[in-house]
Amino acid sequence: MSTPTRTRPLRVALVGNPNCGKTTVFNALTGLSQKVGNYPGVTVERRVGVRKRPGGEILEIVDIPGTYSLGIRSPDEAVAVNLLMGRLPGERSPDVIVNVVDASNLARNLFLTSQLLELDRPMVVVLNMMDVARRRGLVPDARAMEEALGVPVVPLENHGAEAMDAVAAAVERVAQSPPPKPVVPVEGALSKSLADLEGSLRGRISRAAALLALEGEETLDSLDSSRLDEVRAALESEDPNWWKREAGARYRWIDAHLPCFLEGECKEPVRPDSGTANADRILLHRFFGPLIFLGVMAFVFQGIFTWASVPSDLLESGFNALSALVGRWIGPGMFHDFILGGVLSGVLNVLVFLPQIVILFLFIGFLEDSGYMARGVFIMDRLMRRFGLHGRAFVPLMSSFACAVPGIMSTRTIGNPVTRLTTILVAPLMSCSARLPVYTLVIAAFFGSGKVLGVMSTGGLVLLVLYALGIAAAALMSVLFRRFLVKGEPPALLMELPPYRMPRPGAVLRQTWVQSLLFVKKVWTVILIVTATLWFLQTFPRDESRSAVAATQIEAIESALRDGVSPEIRERLINEKRDIQDGLRSAQLEQSFAGVVGKTIEPVIRPLGFDWRIGIGLLASFAAREVLVSTMAQVFAVGADDEDVASLASRFRSAKDPRTGRLLYSPLTGISLAVFFVLACQCMSTLAIVRRETGTWRWPAFLFGYMTILAWVGSFLTYQLGSLWMA
Repeated sequence: MSTPTRTRPLRVALVGNPNCGKTTVFNALTGLSQKVGNYPGVTVERRVGVRKRPGGEILEIVDIPGTYSLGIRSPDEAVAVNLLMGRLPGERSPDVIVNVVDASNLARNLFLTSQLLELDRPMVVVLNMMDVARRRGLVPDARAMEEALGVPVVPLENHGAEAMDAVAAAVERVAQSPPPKPVVPVEGALSKSLADLEGSLRGRISRAAALLALEGEETLDSLDSSRLDEVRAALESEDPNWWKREAGARYRWIDAHLPCFLEGECKEPVRPDSGTANADRILLHRFFGPLIFLGVMAFVFQGIFTWASVPSDLLESGFNALSALVGRWIGPGMFHDFILGGVLSGVLNVLVFLPQIVILFLFIGFLEDSGYMARGVFIMDRLMRRFGLHGRAFVPLMSSFACAVPGIMSTRTIGNPVTRLTTILVAPLMSCSARLPVYTLVIAAFFGSGKVLGVMSTGGLVLLVLYALGIAAAALMSVLFRRFLVKGEPPALLMELPPYRMPRPGAVLRQTWVQSLLFVKKVWTVILIVTATLWFLQTFPRDESRSAVAATQIEAIESALRDGVSPEIRERLINEKRDIQDGLRSAQLEQSFAGVVGKTIEPVIRPLGFDWRIGIGLLASFAAREVLVSTMAQVFAVGADDEDVASLASRFRSAKDPRTGRLLYSPLTGISLAVFFVLACQCMSTLAIVRRETGTWRWPAFLFGYMTILAWVGSFLTYQLGSLWMA
């Protein structure tokens, strides 16, 4: 008998407790056929994937946020419950529920399982982490569980293709079957109230929906609210603690059936995981634990900087070669300038950071899969709470020293939405690697290579102070946000410490690939638009007469070079050609829309020690912070061959006002500029990723606004107080 063809995909909800391996199963089922976003109005991540079956059936799989029960205590749990109940706006109700269960901890996981059986939907139970269960002497009996639960039970020995096919096949089979019946009996006043609700309703209601309605978490469209209030009041009057008795009945059911669900009926006592306990005596030690964790994080931090440098350099070289190839293929002209300066430069500039992102997610994946990351969160919670944050905020903030984009992406590990939002808002204050070129320019221009107390270089001390300033600003803003913007104390850290195990390379690599691919897909579209806009602002309006004169001069030089000249004259002509090109670029930039805007904002930035030239750099560096260096090279007509830090620093330091002949910039200007870049959000990639993670433009706009104001105030105080002190 053939299965009728569906007109739409079979929607499957993947549900389970936190740390049960649900996301690993999701990734194995869907591979790269998945989309990540946010549910409307909340910062809860939405992950949907697709699996195609040999018979043509398409499974649309939704990875629902982890939850211990169907009680609603957080936005994550609200999303999970409402989606399962079919009450989430814009989301179709699931056709089948797949309950992923930690096979090594049935006693805890079966509470949620017993509730899911009451949703009146076809269901499959997947026993995950069977290897851990065997090591602990707890081997679930799938057949016994099937008989008791009334649903298919699929044990997973691995996450290979054959195992995932077994899960998908079970989903297809159960979709044609009637839903399971509740397994936990109800008695007394609760039983009477459920019967009253069913008798008052015109349609069918699941027991799960009825229980949520009695708890006040659910409304019933087919029942008048006054009637529902009557049933609630009667239940509360007869048994005020009915909800405790209901939970107790579930635990009694679990205690009664657990021995039957375990092979050998648990005749031998459960062996504790001695390896995990012994390791935790050291890794969670009050003194040694934090030191070890900081050492691990220092290794990760150093690895992101060190190991990413080689692939980043290779990517940069490859992108430069690609740009040169595209430039030769297109030929000179306006279209050439747009493609290279307005398209490739912005997109490729972001892709250069891809190695950092890949390495970061590799580290996070291995640490999480080994079980150690949960310990790090526990260790850092005490310190982070002093600043209104959560232990889980430590890793995203640490990661933001490399790049705020992966740091903000890694806030997905923070379950509490308020703490996650606070972390997102302060993460960009960490001095990322993109700020280093600006810091390097300022240090090279004004501080040289002297020593402080004969030990530390002046530049090193300035760099240390700048990094410390970012950390202090993040701590201060976090306290202010939690007090005035997103009020409330951070929630108590309630978490389960999973057992240690060897990381699974396949799962880690798959997750790293998915996250990296999402970064490339989601961010570069915004960067492309903004970079093209900035190119337009720096290119138009054009002075055609000046360009024509420059073109005539360059043609004359090139003609002389073709005729053959002595090496000395050849070098002089090449330098003249370069000077003409640099002068044309500088003049074009000054009269462009960007130049006009730079002069327009000069009154605003003049109190910071900046002029319109730096103003253009500030505007252009919004594409990426390090763009300030190349923009200032254009402003000061530093040629491509000389566009290194030393040449630009020398030109920056010696630049003079053509009207007065005085130096334009002082060391105090350099410090003020560095402070501005420490505190400002000069990075559209960061704003793009905040938009994606929060699901709204409200928070990117707020982030840009508060950091710009903070940067202006910090730079103003630096320059003005410094001027008073020097006077």
